Amino acid sequence: MLTFVLFCASAELLARSLFRESPTSTLACLVTGDAATGVRARPDTVCRQKIFESAAVEYRFNPCGFRTPQGCGPAPAGAYRIVLIGSSISFGMHVAREQSFAAKLGPALAARTGRSIDVFNESMQWGTPASLALRTAPMIAAHPDMIVWTLTPFDIVNGRLILPYIGGVQEGVEAPAEKVGGALMPTAEPHTLATVPARAWRRLIADVSDTRTVFMLRHYLYSSQSQYLSHTLAQGPAIDYLRDRPTPALDAGLASFSRSLDLVAARAKKAGVPLIVTLLPSRPQTIMLAEHNWPAGYDPHLLGRLVKRVVVAHGARYVDMTRDVAGQANAGDLFFPVDEHLPPEGHTMLARMLADALVRSNAIPPVGAAK
Repeated sequence: MLTFVLFCASAELLARSLFRESPTSTLACLVTGDAATGVRARPDTVCRQKIFESAAVEYRFNPCGFRTPQGCGPAPAGAYRIVLIGSSISFGMHVAREQSFAAKLGPALAARTGRSIDVFNESMQWGTPASLALRTAPMIAAHPDMIVWTLTPFDIVNGRLILPYIGGVQEGVEAPAEKVGGALMPTAEPHTLATVPARAWRRLIADVSDTRTVFMLRHYLYSSQSQYLSHTLAQGPAIDYLRDRPTPALDAGLASFSRSLDLVAARAKKAGVPLIVTLLPSRPQTIMLAEHNWPAGYDPHLLGRLVKRVVVAHGARYVDMTRDVAGQANAGDLFFPVDEHLPPEGHTMLARMLADALVRSNAIPPVGAAK
């Protein structure tokens, strides 16, 4: 027993030395409880965060409350301005702003088009469709020549989410919450003597799951694309977007996205600004597409086809990145194994793929053409 305890303690100390996190986070800069706006950043604030798998990152917000270096005025003379909207990946979660695909997209497009491209990033952490639909005015206030909405599967699955799940509070969830497996989960279980053993066991599992040792094991296990994909496909409804036919839950997410898109598309149309929508693939989706192989009952192309149908029905334009993802060998390695956001090299890949897709679809007017 002593040997086992010493082994576990040594493993935990090793894991803590390898995987560190900061005591601060982006929450110091964000307003997360205003249902009228969704999550937004406080203007002219700076905060820092490091998660287990990332470097320490600074988040600096401009006077309008966006993580972009430009001020709140129009683009420089002669520049073609793209207002980028989306959630945490477009926001540049866990990477320095200069390393994000939002920062790299402008130069990539400029090199391909010969135009001066100004990318004004209005993406936000937890910038889900329902949340973005509440903030259409700032999109137009930035004087865009084009709006590019970069969706992720998370945004579709959580299409109705306006306020994030922090500290046991989530939109539409009023039941008491307890920590299970590292996440706050709603529960309506009564507190009685008969439930004590089950609650104690769940608490023990939660505490063990929260150890740095378990995280270290998951990190190295999920570094294998095959192991990660096998685990992910066992997650049930959370991966409905990967199946080969729509499920009721996925249909509900798409319906919610459609309602939000209706508001965004109407605002863009009124302002005479073209709206482009694309889908940034998740890690399991990327692995399937890059390997050109997936199990029976799954189809990584399905979500893109369904999203395109919704986008076209609203008079917006869908740009497909599937071809670009399929051509990237080992693209699934360009994600944090556990967190599933992207490190800097993953953002470089996304910037290149999105620039190629936009140019291939003739979304950017050529030099000399009217904006």
